Amino acid sequence: VSRTRDNLDVDLRFSANPFRMQRNKFFILGRDSLGRKRACQIRLPGCSADLEMLDCATNHSIGIARYRGHPFAGEFTLPLHLFSPIHDLFIKVDRRSWFFDEAGWIEIPGVPSLAKVPLSVIYAEAHSLAVR
Repeated sequence: VSRTRDNLDVDLRFSANPFRMQRNKFFILGRDSLGRKRACQIRLPGCSADLEMLDCATNHSIGIARYRGHPFAGEFTLPLHLFSPIHDLFIKVDRRSWFFDEAGWIEIPGVPSLAKVPLSVIYAEAHSLAVR
């Protein structure tokens, strides 16, 4: 998993069960820039595709994610314009087997903001790099 201010990249690996892939959903939970909770879901495909991100509360389309791979492995790229970069994100692949959920939530830390670092510290670090 890799997070920047604008994107979330996730490498996925699945067991070789072709029937389970049809039911897989990817969930992402976080907060927007005002601190309100946001949640979206994406149905995982069996091949490379651009995918609709759906708001969990309204079921409306809120963006496009990209999946590159096949039914058993691939890379997922999600735009994070709806989520605050300073808040943690939580992701989950929902792969239910009867009543049991096979995987829990994964916490992705927020991206530090340069706005919180005093300019004197940034200048001092840049100066020390230039001197070396």
